[in-house]
Parts: sequence; C-alpha cells; structure tokens
Amino acid sequence: MTNELNRRSFVGRAATVAGVAAMAPVLSACGDGGQQQTGGNSASGLKKALPAYVPSTSLDPDIPSVPNGPDTATGPGFLHYPAEHPTTVSGMPGKGGSHTAVTPLWGTVPPPGNSFFQAMNKALGVDLTIKPADGNNYATIIPTMTAAKRLPDWIQLPT
Repeated sequence: MTNELNRRSFVGRAATVAGVAAMAPVLSACGDGGQQQTGGNSASGLKKALPAYVPSTSLDPDIPSVPNGPDTATGPGFLHYPAEHPTTVSGMPGKGGSHTAVTPLWGTVPPPGNSFFQAMNKALGVDLTIKPADGNNYATIIPTMTAAKRLPDWIQLPT
C-alpha cells in the first residue's frame, strides 16, 4: 500500500472528513453539556476510595526503607526472623457476623465446613465463607464479579 494521492484516494479521504464533520453535532447531543463527574479511576476518586498507607511500627527493620526517596522500590528489609513476635490483635478479632472472601486456588477445592475452616472461624469470631476460584481463570473472574456487582467482602488479587 502506498500513500500516493490520486483522485480516487482524495475523494475517499474528503468523504471521510466530511462524514466526521457532519457527525460532530450529532455526537455532541449525546451529553447534556454539564460538567463531567470524576469517577473512581481519577486521582481524587482513588484517594477517597482507598485507605491511607500507614507503615507498620511493630518491628524495627534491619534495612530501613527510604520514605519518599527517589527510585525507592522496596519497603523495609529483615535479615532474620524476629525473636519476639509482636502482638497485633488482643483477644478475638471478630465480633460475629458473616463475611465472604474470594481467592485464587490452583488445586482441589476444600469442602465447605471442613475442620480447618471451622477452627479458623472459631478463632476469628466470625463466619467467614471462603470461595476459592480457579487460579488459571482468575483474571476473568474478578471483572465478571465486578460487572455483576456481586463482590465479596474480601478479594485476593495476586501480584
């Protein structure tokens, strides 16, 4: 294909430009002309929707991170497992109620009500229903749940 401008290509391009120009008023009629609302994907929408990051102070790292530094790509580093484990929750964390979670799983789905899930629910103090999804198709499951507006309380997003 060449970019040669002959009579036929000129007429075709002119017709395209004329068609686009003729459609402009029609397409502008689709909106009310008012100010557009910012959605969840805008910077202000995300700032409202997401919690503020608060770094953990429960352990002193062996290699501290550099906050707000240029080219900072990692968090704090640890060279060995801490001898003393910090307590992050005192008592039972849950106060009843039921919650759902979706996680990717690359294996056999455990039966509902198995002994591990029962012990975990008892320790948490809630009724947590974990719904494992096929890890191989997980990238298509999350958009489907979002489009159907049937989101669980927690979603594990693999990175």
